[in-house]
Amino acid sequence: DESLRGVTIDNQLQSRFATGPLAHTLLTGLDYQWQDYVQRGRGGTAGALDILNPVYGQPVSTPVAGADTRQSKYQAGLYLQDQIRFDDVWIVTLGGRQDWARSDTRNRVNPAASAKTEDDAFTWRAGLTRLLGGGLAVYGSYSQSFLPAAGTDFYGRPFDPTTGRQYEVGLKYQPTGFNAMFTAALFDLAQQNVLTADPARPCTGYRVQTGEIQSRGVELEATVGLAEGLNLIGSFTWMDLEVTKSNGADLGK
Repeated sequence: DESLRGVTIDNQLQSRFATGPLAHTLLTGLDYQWQDYVQRGRGGTAGALDILNPVYGQPVSTPVAGADTRQSKYQAGLYLQDQIRFDDVWIVTLGGRQDWARSDTRNRVNPAASAKTEDDAFTWRAGLTRLLGGGLAVYGSYSQSFLPAAGTDFYGRPFDPTTGRQYEVGLKYQPTGFNAMFTAALFDLAQQNVLTADPARPCTGYRVQTGEIQSRGVELEATVGLAEGLNLIGSFTWMDLEVTKSNGADLGK
């Protein structure tokens, strides 16, 4: 039995100015979010059942309380991004973000397992675009991510924040005089502390954090304006997913 309540606030300010030959579009922002997460669960062991000669009506013991936790999470983020254009063909994007996160987890089955955590992280992103003319542009980018994970494991312990990084290169095409945009991209993503089902307790809803997951692939996307206020959007993605680390162990390739 789970419930989640939350509030999110995001405030942004966009400024446009020039420093010599450089044209800037500066984005600054501050956001805040609060979550209140309640998790209750029970579990137990049932008797064996032979699928070839099943015996029904076996006694099943009452499941014992495995988790009863309430978790309050608070996160504030301050971010800054500058999009710089020069020589009419180059666009540089630089951005940074500082996050502060705090959680208070109360374990009502085992109060001694209650915990308070504080995390903070600085993440950044950078991109470079070259306008080729005729509506064509080629780009490359790198970015990082940080996100506190809601919930607890079977023992009521709070999860570590999820972190990640992404490389991407691609080509964009916007035909002149036609309301459309076509994009082709190659990407390489890696994410740490990913939540997955608890292998020791299948079909119970409990989760654990694996080490690292990597995703590589190709993405194609098209957006075509058919009429005023009506767009047609299509996309195709091919991904190669791999668990590169599990519970701290490097699995290799």
